Amino acid sequence: MLPGEERRRRQRRLADLLEALVQLHLADDRRPDEGLLAQLAEIGIREPGQLEVPLLIKRVASIQTLYLGRLEPERRYFVRRKADIPTGAFAIK
Repeated sequence: MLPGEERRRRQRRLADLLEALVQLHLADDRRPDEGLLAQLAEIGIREPGQLEVPLLIKRVASIQTLYLGRLEPERRYFVRRKADIPTGAFAIK
């Protein structure tokens, strides 16, 4: 497993790639520029120039979910407080 800082860096990179692809798709561009294609190839997408933008978005999103799935959930404990006001006081009439 990757150290926390490296995992967060990769997650941010994937989020940036995903945002660039979504903006490209919204602009109805058919092909990403060479820099974006190179970054997609670096993260493991084979022949990104042959794929359409919606499929590239799906692939980057699936890689991103792998990193999100590995994050350990934060455990938060909340203290429940007793309300001073009866709950019926906020009822919409």
